[in-house]
Amino acid sequence: MKKEDSIYTHDDGHKIRIVSLVPKNPERVLLIPPLVGATGAWAISTFRYFSRENSILMSFDYCGHYHGIDNKFTIGGTFKDTEAALSYATEYSRNMGLPLHAIGTCYGLIPLIYVLSNLGWPEAIKSMFSVNGLFNMNELLNFDDYKFYLKKRGFSFESKIDFIEFMSKNKDEVIKDRKIYVAAFAEYLAEIFPELANIISDKSFGTLDYSRVEFYKSFYEFVASDLPEIKITKKLPCLFFFGENDKTLNLQERETKGRYVSQIKEMASHAQLCDIRINHFGRGDDHYVIGEKGMCFFKENE
Repeated sequence: MKKEDSIYTHDDGHKIRIVSLVPKNPERVLLIPPLVGATGAWAISTFRYFSRENSILMSFDYCGHYHGIDNKFTIGGTFKDTEAALSYATEYSRNMGLPLHAIGTCYGLIPLIYVLSNLGWPEAIKSMFSVNGLFNMNELLNFDDYKFYLKKRGFSFESKIDFIEFMSKNKDEVIKDRKIYVAAFAEYLAEIFPELANIISDKSFGTLDYSRVEFYKSFYEFVASDLPEIKITKKLPCLFFFGENDKTLNLQERETKGRYVSQIKEMASHAQLCDIRINHFGRGDDHYVIGEKGMCFFKENE
């Protein structure tokens, strides 16, 4: 097993760090976008079992994570990172003569599907599967919930629209009170990601240090992003795993799970669905099913 670690420069000059785990006799390439608070190496370790099936595991670091590149984290930046990674993976798999597949988990699914849509669903991607993927920014930051944590700190806003208007007109004031907004955000994140509460603070989210975040732009994007609905082409085979023990998306509740399944069917009516006993991050009694069923899915679409 060989590890690869390099800096890739996209056609537009955008740079990202690419990491890969390469078996001796590779048969396919799996591109795995990372989570916001984790590195590409962590994404690879999460799906390491696919390397035993002769799969090259490839991921990357979102902007702001790797100190070898002088950039800061923004939401828009994660979309540029994903586009650059797709470009690299497509060229890499073509040169190797191998099929290319994509895996989207949690936040990583959002930029993945939107970039693929903007690129016209490139035929180079043979299939895609998701594990408890998010589909829009509201699932990561619901302002109606977040405003409670702001109110605890003396900031009252009636609605998301009011807050966006305030941010637009008072940029300097928002930046001045950065620590308050970040503290409220950290408390909010710890509530919605209880399994990660021990790595969330007012200084960092996992491996993402807030000093490496372009605060105002990122915060505005978190709150104001209103992405259009996506329809995944039927030419792209899709498999969606979701966990009945996912407390982050509240999928242990029948009503919430029903809405999640409806979202998938609305976005990808042709998708295969797999309800298994895992938490939001793929851990649990049925963790092995992701590897077994996922591998069969890849082979069926090569």
